Order: sequence, then C-alpha cells, then structure tokens
Amino acid sequence: MWVAPSARRHSLGRLILRDLERYAGESGCTMVQLETSRHLPEAIATYRAAGYHHIDPFTDFPFADYGFEKRLTGPGQTSELAETPAG
Repeated sequence: MWVAPSARRHSLGRLILRDLERYAGESGCTMVQLETSRHLPEAIATYRAAGYHHIDPFTDFPFADYGFEKRLTGPGQTSELAETPAG
C-alpha cells in the first residue's frame, strides 16, 4: 500500500489497513502478511502500532526489506488503531 505525500497525515493508511483486515477476516483468512521498504518508517510504525510483528521478507521484491504479520482472531477483525482520529 502506498499513500501519496499530498494525502498523508489524514490516517488514510490506517483506514486502508483496517479495511484490508476486515476484508481478509470476512474472506476467512486468519493472518495478514505485509512487506515494506526500510525507506518507509511511517509504514513500519503504522504496522507495528496496529499489532503486526516483524517477520522475514517472503518475496524477492527489491524493496521488501521488512516483513510483518498479524494473526486475525475472527471475521471482520480490524486494527484497533485504525479508528484513531488523525492528529
């Protein structure tokens, strides 16, 4: 996921992540795995704040420096942080 610089600081990444988790849970998935670049500290912080933990990257994509994983507990599981208003 990527948010254009002009659209940042409005919690769009958190909203996208929340919807991704909801869709995954409703589709029967029990885990979400993400990768990101070391050059995106905001993304790393967002994933960690949403309960993701670090795993090894799982593709050979050139910018996949960090992998993250979160186990979902049930249908519609969402990130608790995704509801936090922008600040």
